Amino acid sequence: MEDDYLRSLVENYRPNDATLKTISQLKLVATVAPSSSGKTSIMQAAAKASVDIHMVLGETTRAPRLTEKPGIDYLFRSYEEVLAELKRGDLVDVIIGPSGGLYCTRPANYLASATNVMALVAAAIPTFRSLPFKYFKAVFIVPAQFKLWQSWLNRQAEVGGWTKQDWRGRLAEARQSYEIALADSQMLFILNDVVDKATDRLLQVVQGEPPADHAEAKNQASFNYQRLLQLTDLYPPKISSENLGG
Repeated sequence: MEDDYLRSLVENYRPNDATLKTISQLKLVATVAPSSSGKTSIMQAAAKASVDIHMVLGETTRAPRLTEKPGIDYLFRSYEEVLAELKRGDLVDVIIGPSGGLYCTRPANYLASATNVMALVAAAIPTFRSLPFKYFKAVFIVPAQFKLWQSWLNRQAEVGGWTKQDWRGRLAEARQSYEIALADSQMLFILNDVVDKATDRLLQVVQGEPPADHAEAKNQASFNYQRLLQLTDLYPPKISSENLGG
């Protein structure tokens, strides 16, 4: 019963008037992609390249994972604190994660004097588009080679000690991200071939321009998605040029 109550609160959430007023003064570029696609590295490089870019740190009520550092990967907060802010309408956004934890941001996480950049799950993009941001764009980060993404994912799995359930969850999340992004006519695509070049493409979006190589990146996203479909029933994923392609 409590789970149903929380889900109802989240699904019907709307920021209060004070929070909406703050949002109307904010500019945000959201990055979307499966785990290990390079979102964080590219956003960090963009924030270092320009004092006019602020990287937003999300908040969550779940416990830190083995590879995560508080204040770097997330701000980890108590369930009771976030629930109280949820009820008051003090949050910019809130979702329930796969493990039941709450993920959110508050106005204090953003800067009105900069363009904010933040990683989002693909399913959250419609919610953010519905909010009165001064400027909002969503970009999908596309690894230039599918096998390279798989090697990054494998490395993360080894460090994190992923279980079979973890693997299946990450692959399902990756599939959903690609499906939503490719069906979204407003989504911009950034190719992650070289971090410096990918960062320059993100900076173009921050400046209100379309990213270079958008069409090539979208084509690569379609290719990656087709290769991903071959992996969703495999554990652990088998990586080879024979069954994955380039």
